[in-house]
Parts: sequence; C-alpha cells; structure tokens
Amino acid sequence: MKKTVSAIALLSALNATTSHAESEAQIENCRSISQVAEVIMTARQQDMPLPEVMRLVVDVEAETETDENVKNVVKELVKTAYKAPIGPTEESQKQYIAEFRNQIFLNCYE
Repeated sequence: MKKTVSAIALLSALNATTSHAESEAQIENCRSISQVAEVIMTARQQDMPLPEVMRLVVDVEAETETDENVKNVVKELVKTAYKAPIGPTEESQKQYIAEFRNQIFLNCYE
C-alpha cells in the first residue's frame, strides 16, 4: 500500500513537471517518469495483478488533474512492465526494477 501512495505522489509530480522545456526541467521530468516506472515494475515483480494496477492508475487519474500525455505514458509503462518476466530471486527482481527505471530514464532523456 505504501507503493500505491508513492505512485499517487509521483503521478502528481510527473504531471507538474511536463510543461517545462529547459534541460534541467527535462532531467527532473525524466527522473519523475523513471520513479513512476520503478513503482510500476516493483508492483510487477511483487506479482500484483495487472487489472489491479490499471485500476489504481485510473483511480489516480480521476483524483488528479493529469495531463492526457502523462496518462498515456503511465499506461505504456504499465504495459511494458507487465511484458517483463518476474525475477526468480529477490536479487534478480531488484535488478529488473533498476534496469527498467534506468532504461525509462534514458528513453525519456534521448
């Protein structure tokens, strides 16, 4: 449940940073996106059911004034994360989470 609260806070932060164009703002925006990606992949690695994650995303969107682009990005993150396998060990799960977070940051920043 802590992760759900974190996801809500991160979505709000992500929504607030999408209107900036400067390089520093882009880094902050990509950092926010990568943090949301980390929360989503953590849910995946904890085997949280996909319908439950999507319901949480929809609930958060309904509770905040989330930009349409942000909504689309988050939904794509969920779909991408849920195509990944669940690591067989806690260490491999942590590795999947870190790699996903870093790859999303890189994709955002490029």
